[in-house]
Order: sequence, then C-alpha cells, then structure tokens
Amino acid sequence: MSDVVVMPSRKKNYIIDTSTGIHDPNSMNVLGSIGNKVVYPFGVVRQLDEKKTRQDLVGWSAREVSRKLKEARGIGLKMKPRLTLKDGVPLSSGGLLYVSHIDWSQHQSIIAGLNPAGSVDDEIICTAKLWREKLADPNEPVIVVSQDTNILLECDAIGIEAQDYGHDKTITSLSQLYKGYAEIKIINPQFDFCTELYTKGYLPEDIVFKATGEQILLANQCCFFQGMNGNTMALAIYNKSKKIFQSVARPKKSNKAVGGPLDDEQALLYALLKNPNIAIVTTDGEAGTGKTFVSADAGCDQLDNPYQQILILRPIIEVGGKEIGFLPGDIDQKFQPWTEAILDNFELIEMKLPHQYRSNGEPGYGLIKAGKLKMSPIIHARGRSFHFKYVYIDETQNLTPSVVKTIITRAAMGTKMVFAGDPAQIDDPYLNSCSNGLVYMIERLKDNDCFAHMHLRNCKRQDSTRLAAQLL
Repeated sequence: MSDVVVMPSRKKNYIIDTSTGIHDPNSMNVLGSIGNKVVYPFGVVRQLDEKKTRQDLVGWSAREVSRKLKEARGIGLKMKPRLTLKDGVPLSSGGLLYVSHIDWSQHQSIIAGLNPAGSVDDEIICTAKLWREKLADPNEPVIVVSQDTNILLECDAIGIEAQDYGHDKTITSLSQLYKGYAEIKIINPQFDFCTELYTKGYLPEDIVFKATGEQILLANQCCFFQGMNGNTMALAIYNKSKKIFQSVARPKKSNKAVGGPLDDEQALLYALLKNPNIAIVTTDGEAGTGKTFVSADAGCDQLDNPYQQILILRPIIEVGGKEIGFLPGDIDQKFQPWTEAILDNFELIEMKLPHQYRSNGEPGYGLIKAGKLKMSPIIHARGRSFHFKYVYIDETQNLTPSVVKTIITRAAMGTKMVFAGDPAQIDDPYLNSCSNGLVYMIERLKDNDCFAHMHLRNCKRQDSTRLAAQLL
C-alpha cells in the first residue's frame, strides 16, 4: 500500500471511497488531472447523501462533495452532445468524472465471498474489478483510493491495486515533523553575547554566529543557546527577514502561582503568541505540556489591546457514538461537554484578569458574560470572518487539511490564529499522525514570516500523567 502520487504518466482510473471524499472534498480534481478517470460507485454517493445532515465536519465535507458532483453534472448537461455522470463529465483539472451504477444481479460471483449489492466496501472493490475488465487498454491502471485501512488490506488480499490518498501528506513519520526550535551550542565562549542580547533585546546574526558558528534557521525559529555543559544560557527567536535574534525572557518562579510560562519552552511559545507580526502560530505536544494554558494565558494578556475577543474553536468528537444533534438543549448546552477542558485552564489565569472579567468560583464565565470569550464548534466557523480576534483552535490533529485551510481563510483584519494539538492522539478513524491538518499546516507554512511553530516536550502535570503519556 503506497501513497497516491499525481504526476505525469499514463492515464489512471481511480475508484473513490467515501472516506477519501470526506477527507478532501476536492480529491476528484486532484486525482482527475492529466486525463485520469475518477469513479464514484453508486453506494458511495448514497453514503455521502446519508452523511450530509450531520452537524459536524463530516457532514460539511459530505455536503461539499455533493455540491461538486452537482456542479459537474450541470456542466455535462450543458454540453453538446449532452453528457451525464454515467457517460463521464469533464473535470476542471483535465480528467473525467463518473458515477458508476452496476446491476449486481448480473455479476453475483464476480469476486468469491463479496456481496457488492449489500456492502458498499464490497461494491467499491467489485467496481474496480469490473472497471478493469472493460478497459480497452488492459495495462491502464485501476486503483482504489481509500483512507480506510481495512479496504486497502482487502484489496491487497484480492489482488486489486489500492492506495492511500497521499496528496496532502507532507511527512511519512512524526520524527520528520518540524519542531520549531533549535538547540545551539556556544562553541566560542570568548564571544559572550548573552548579556548583550538581554540588555539590548536583540542582536544581529553575525555577532551571534561568532560564538555559535554559522547556523541555518527558519523564519521565527525558537533558539535555546546552550553552554558547553548543555545548560541553557539564553532564549531567542530568529527574525529571518531582519537577520536578527530577538531575546525572550526566561520564566519567573512566581509564575507557578499567578500564571504565565512555567519553563523555557513555554516562554518561547508565549513570545510567539505575543508577537503582533506573526499571524499564525501552531503548537504541538503530548497531554499536559501546556499548549492550551499558555495559549489562553497569552490571549487574556492581549485582551482589549489589540484583540477584542478570544474565540475558541473545537472539533466535535462524538460522545458515546451520538452526534451533537442528538444531545439535549440548545447549541451552548450541547457543546458544553467540549468546553470543560478549556475552562479548566482559566483557574490560574483568573488571578491576572481585570476585576470586571473575573467570576466567582466559575473560571472563565466572567469573560463569557462580558462577551470577551466565546467557545464554538468548528463547524460554525464556516462562512464567517474574524476581525480583531484571538482565535484558538484546539485538537487540530482531528481536522483534515481541507478544513484547516477553510479555518485559516476566515481570518480578517487584526486577527491572530493559534492551532494546537497532539498528532499522536488521533480520534478520527480516517486520519493518522501524518495525514492530519495540524501536521500538514506545520510543514506547508514553516519558514514564512507570518508563521511560527513550537513543539512542547515537558509535561507539567503530576508524575503519573507523564508516566502514562510515556508508557501507556
């Protein structure tokens, strides 16, 4: 099982399953380039129709695929001669789009043990076999494209070529993911720049490189300057366009009681979040490393200047298999179970807030009452524009790349967007540690002046939490 690589070659025939359309509603155009044929089996179209009513990101993706199918159908009907999806309709990317309906009563024994009339998965596999048999060129590849591991395994067992949808994969292992920081040894101690860095607030790169040697760094990369013994001597963020290192204050011990960064990693993340020139910040790390706490703390410290509101968005992961629409109450009550994990972080932050934003025993509710804090399901961000807001998107590893792109394009004037998550903890059955929106965004946006990333390594919860994260 390998990833799909769309590149100039002989024409291919792609049989699409439901999970591929949900993952990327534009997959038909991606795969349909250079004259390739993209085939949606009839059962897949029906599955998409069933998912359209869902009030989550799956429902949104299903509606997007249906909209694109409808647009393609409309193009075909306007052509002369008139074309239908059964005949094949031209795609904007150069290929042809089909919806395949087969009378399976005429092909009952096409593959032993499979029931294409009763199972959509079986229909996808059998459609691939029939499609291959009817091709004029027997060497023309027919490929099932799926995000469902079981379908890929079944195709391998039967002898049907199958591939994961790899168009938006940027890495093949989490070990390749950009960490956002560099640990730089001071190899020439006679050039002691650390004191001058903190005094001036910044230093040109040529002065720093006299002590560290030449370094290859990305835009807004965080730097730990270390002595020969490995101890951190100074913190800085590299401004690539200006060729300077901007100093970052190390955290105070008093922060443990009143909020604020608790270690050097969090101090660097906090500095990125406070930098008005960085419009998009991502952070990743295991549970308890402080992703949400530091992000919320930085947002509150900038409330009213320059941001008028903190907006927190979370994907809805079904509770007990039930969609949010089945839960009792209005939308705020339905979403309430997903907000508790966010509000827990405001217990320490409350102490730093102006009195008018504090609450009595209910952290965060003073901000909510004042209209300064709003929490919402990500699906409700569709079609909106965010002006002068500090937007925090939690659990980004459970978003597809296409959804992440949609969220980013909501940002308008004066808005900062912060994406956080743990790629090692995926709840979506059709995403993995390398195919999710958080990883895709980090790898695609790195080394841009308006973007920064910081990976957090140190768990700040009690030892049992750290032990569980490492060993379980």
